[in-house]
Amino acid sequence: MESAVAAVSARQISVRYLQCNFSGANSLYTYVNQQHKQRLARQLGVESIPSQFANRGEFLNADTLLLLESRRQFYLLCVDLSAFCGASGVELSDPRDPDKLREQLIAQNHYRRSKSAFAELKIDGNIQDFFVEEDFAQYYKAFVTHDKETAKLIQAGSYAESFWRFFDFGDRPVQFNILGYSDRGLSSLTLNQENIAVLETCAYIYKNKTQETPEAACERVVSQIRYNAYRNFENGRKFVKDILDPLKNGKISHTEVLEGFFNPCNVPEGHNDTLWNLHAHAIREVLVSDIQYLFLTGNPGIGKTTSLVQLLKEYDRQGEGFLLLYSTFRLDGTP
Repeated sequence: MESAVAAVSARQISVRYLQCNFSGANSLYTYVNQQHKQRLARQLGVESIPSQFANRGEFLNADTLLLLESRRQFYLLCVDLSAFCGASGVELSDPRDPDKLREQLIAQNHYRRSKSAFAELKIDGNIQDFFVEEDFAQYYKAFVTHDKETAKLIQAGSYAESFWRFFDFGDRPVQFNILGYSDRGLSSLTLNQENIAVLETCAYIYKNKTQETPEAACERVVSQIRYNAYRNFENGRKFVKDILDPLKNGKISHTEVLEGFFNPCNVPEGHNDTLWNLHAHAIREVLVSDIQYLFLTGNPGIGKTTSLVQLLKEYDRQGEGFLLLYSTFRLDGTP
């Protein structure tokens, strides 16, 4: 595809660069466009694009890359696409076998239901004060292969960082819109040039994925989770060991006594509804009032976070999304 530079005069928006990759791996190598790089170079007004930008994680490999200019500001959109498919031929079902198709649909439904409400949130805005790039890399190194949309998001972030290094944006502000898309979901990332370190982290993860296997990274993160669980439960070491023991087959027993705990499913004396519903109703009344700050306390599982997420979804009628920062603290006040 040879892209042309266009302009929409009514809104003063011009397309400075458009890259759509339909050849090579994206065509299962049935089509190879020998003039692809030359055509892209002509859009950018250069004789040629250095070969280094065709390496792994560099922008010439991006599925879709769109650069818009409007009122002395740039907007860069980078999308990496993936169609979900079985990992091997064994997983491919006979389309004439209704039982196999039903099993596949159930598996896909379980995948979607496994996503929590937080999976629907998008990363948006000025996040430089909240992102720790090293922690970001460690976490996604462990779990990225099990979440196709996240994997594609990180891949697209690497391409955007590559284009940032190549193109001369001058002193104009740049907004990056990064999308990882599959036929099962969508992950997005929106930031500006002050947050370029996040894209650099995406590039690091994608380009250096061979330095540590996903299995080793996952075991490292799970080991940290296991260690934290040891400290948070009575006889925590035995409890976690039983959970991970395949011979137990999920049949384990663990008992703890929490002093001063009231079951949120119980009905308090003098009321006709559960503590859970009463607590949610009280939260909602305060959230729709003029109070600017609200501190929620209560037993674990009473619905503090759920009430907030549900209210935010109700306000998000336009589907624009919202940002919810969630943090937990130990009794000594450390995160």
